[in-house]
Formats: sequence, structure tokens, C-alpha cells
Amino acid sequence: MKLQSETPHTQHTNGITAIDPQTHELGANLIFTAHDLNPHYALDSLIKQYDGATTETICFDNARYEVTISYSKSNLKSWDNPNFQLETVREFDIKIIPIAEDNRRKVTLQVSPRWPDMQSKGDSPNPSNPDLVGINVKTQGSNFSLDSYIPLLQTVFDNFGLKQQYVSPSSLNEYSTIYRYERYVRLDRDKAKRLIDTDGLLDKITSYCRTHGDSGERTWDNESERGYYDKVKFDSKTADSLISEHELGKQIKHYHPKHVRDNPSDPLYHPKLGIALVEDTIAWTDRHDLTTEIDELLINSLSWSGIETTAGDSFVSDDHFDNADTTHDIELLQNPLDEIKQTQQSFVDGLSVKPDLNGSDRQVLELLSEGKGTVSDIGDSSGLTQRTVYRVINRLEGVLSLDNGRVEFTSEYLQSAITGLMSEAKSTIESVSKSTSPFQEWANAHGVDVSEKDSRLIMRFGEVSRELDNRIRGMEILRSAKLAWAKSGKEKRKFKWGRVEWTLNGNPRFKEPIFR
Repeated sequence: MKLQSETPHTQHTNGITAIDPQTHELGANLIFTAHDLNPHYALDSLIKQYDGATTETICFDNARYEVTISYSKSNLKSWDNPNFQLETVREFDIKIIPIAEDNRRKVTLQVSPRWPDMQSKGDSPNPSNPDLVGINVKTQGSNFSLDSYIPLLQTVFDNFGLKQQYVSPSSLNEYSTIYRYERYVRLDRDKAKRLIDTDGLLDKITSYCRTHGDSGERTWDNESERGYYDKVKFDSKTADSLISEHELGKQIKHYHPKHVRDNPSDPLYHPKLGIALVEDTIAWTDRHDLTTEIDELLINSLSWSGIETTAGDSFVSDDHFDNADTTHDIELLQNPLDEIKQTQQSFVDGLSVKPDLNGSDRQVLELLSEGKGTVSDIGDSSGLTQRTVYRVINRLEGVLSLDNGRVEFTSEYLQSAITGLMSEAKSTIESVSKSTSPFQEWANAHGVDVSEKDSRLIMRFGEVSRELDNRIRGMEILRSAKLAWAKSGKEKRKFKWGRVEWTLNGNPRFKEPIFR
């Protein structure tokens, strides 16, 4: 059973006023090429002047920072070019640390030279970079606005007597990229529970990923506090399915600081909802489009969770995030997560009406509800072959998922609902099992669907392996079915003139009558 819907996600507004998220983390490679290797030579000269490291205090955006420039030995061979001025190739580390305790903005920069056909020493792989000459500034920072990083770098250069134009926007190369970028809001702790509760936002998106994407990952840590760290990561296919024309895989994360606060008056008592670019890479020149895409998902995630999207009691200001609105060029969308919830509810409702399902389906669901989690555990406990267990998983796609041999419900909601129903129906199921005939037991063990039409038996094996195909055509497995049929006291003629159906590699096959 595939739990999915073709209902379009209707858009109903264009351009909105909503909460203004704050930039948290940035990871970028900023490449400057307008002045070739001159910035590298200037840094090398500075480091030699100060015996390997130097520190200055700078002022940027009304805050003071301690900046240290040092170097590390690179694993790069010297450039075989007559104009290259250095025998030893160094990389330069720039650490920018706030002086005020309430300032959590910080940046680490690693400045490396770039030239064509760079080579590493020893067995290390050679760097892969475009055919250019200049410097790469690997940038890792937090809590600065996206467009602050280059002015900050210019301020650093200026304070150390280096030319600002070396790292000006006009010197930036088109190959500069962003590889990590997170935006966040800080939510009232009670409101944030809607994200992490059973059947909350993260549960729903996890279920949605399993039916609409190619890959994803759910990770959580509840040791210190429920929701201490809870995230779901998904690919670009899921991103586009959630919101049309979104092109980038992301992660949605609910998390507390390293040391969870217990004082409600402390802003850090309340968790963050963050959405990040984590595995895709995007051009630096497209950074504002990236911000729009992340904000659109973040604000819609709030809406889909039933949380207000405008400033107010749902949000808590901190040292960097302001509980304030701004105008966004985005759209609020109909909640696509309701589609899968409705389909899952229909499945559960159907199960409550007919708790025995197909025999093998019921056995697998019952054992999962009892804590049996692997294909081999389920097979050993039920008597079903592993092939039959895999067929059940395929048949219940959208209800069950498989990961490295482990079978799981696709959502906590399904797990909770089905486990409850199985528990309630246990006496009924046991009663049915006691009255099951030898032939039905045989059918359950082999994952065969059985029906009777016009007083004739029909057995459907579904997709089979080459081995089972041979056993069906060789009559081996059909003779065991005939024996179980006879032990059940059923009419021999009905079996003899019955029909067997199966598919091999998608090609339908049948045998009729079963015995002549």
C-alpha cells in the first residue's frame, strides 16, 4: 500500500509580513583573484615579521573583537612557476573572538593560496580547484549576517596593515560558494513542543520524506531534555515536493544549547528551530535566493505546526535574534504534510475494522508491535520466509520501511496507532489463529493470497524469485499446498481445477488448472 497523494499544494498569497529569522551558521569558500597571489605574499610577510603569530583588537559593527593571525604548514608543493616568490607554502589561520561575554559572534578563517594544477606532498590527493590564481578564504562563522563577512574580512586586513582591496567584493571570484548556512528563530518552549511531539512537525516530515524523496535521515538526542537535539535531513527531491521550485536539500532542527537552561526567564531556556543547507553547495552570488528559500520553508513549517508566523508570544528574543517582523517575498502554502496523515489515518481506520488483514501482513505488523525489528527476527518468530517478509514490506510501502535489514513503521503515529490496535485485537487474533486451517497456515507461511471465485480456488504468489518460479512450475510447492488443502478437509476437485498466478521479473505467469 503506497501512502501518497497527488493533491497539489495550493498557494494562496504572495509576499507576506512574518517573523524575521536570524542567520546562525555559515560555511563558505570565498575566492579572491583580482590581485593574484599578492594577498598571500602580504600575509606571509606579516607572519614572518611577528615570528609566526600576531594579535590585534578591532571594532566592527559597534562591537570589539580580538583577532589572531597565525600560520600552519600546508601539505602543498611549491608552485613550479618562475614568478612564485616563496619556497615554503603556508596557510594562514585568522580567529575572530568577541570580547564582550554576551556577544556570541565568532569567525574562523583559513586562507590558502590557489594556482592551476596544484600538487600535494607525499600520497595526499591533489587539491581540485579551477584554473585561477588567488586565495581561498574558508569561512566558518556564527551569528553574523550573511553580508557582514566580507566587510569584516576587510576590517581585519585594514587593522593589520594589509590592503582592503585584496578582499573587496569586486575582487571576489564567481567560483566562491556556500556549503553550509542556517537560519533560526527562538521559540517559546511550550509552543516548540508542537515540533517534537508524536505526530508533530518532525514526525510528519520524516514520514513525508520516506514517500516523496530518495534519501533522508532522522537523528535525535533526548538524554538531557526531550527535544535537546532533534533533526530531520532530506534531499532536494523532498524539498521540491514540499515547496515547488525549492532546489536544495536541507535539515530542520529543534535544539537546545549544550547546557540546557532551567530558568524560564533566560532566553536560552527556549529552543531554536533552525533550517540549514547542509550537503548541497550554492554560488555565493545566489546567497540571497538561498536565504529566501530557507526562510520560506522555516515560516511555512511554523504555519504547518499551528504556530503563529508573526512576532509575538510564540517567539523569544536572544542576543542575536529579535522577536520582530519583516516583509518576505515568499508564499504561505497549504500544508502538504496533512496528505500523508490523512492517508495513514485511513489505513489505521481500515485496520481497526478488519484487524486480521492479509495473514502475513498481520503477522508482520503484530511482531513489529511486539518489538521484533529485523527481517530475520520477524521470520524466525512467525515462520514466514525472509522472502515473504520482504514482500510484506513492499506491499505495505508507506506504512513500513526497511533500513539495513531493520523494519520500522514510517512514523511514530503509525507505530502508536497500530500497536494499540494490535493490543486491543490480540484476543480476536489469537482466536482466529486457533481456528486457522492447515491450508491457511501454509498460505500465511508462504505469503500467498488466497481467494475463491465461482467455486474455484485462486492462489496469488505475487513477484517471486527464480528459485520459487522453478518450484511452482516443477509442482514441488503446489504438492505441499495440495497436502495442506486435503488436511483441511476441503473439496479436492476445487483445488485440482484451481488457478495459480505469479510474476517473475514483472512478467505475469499462471497455471490453470493446478492438476490435470
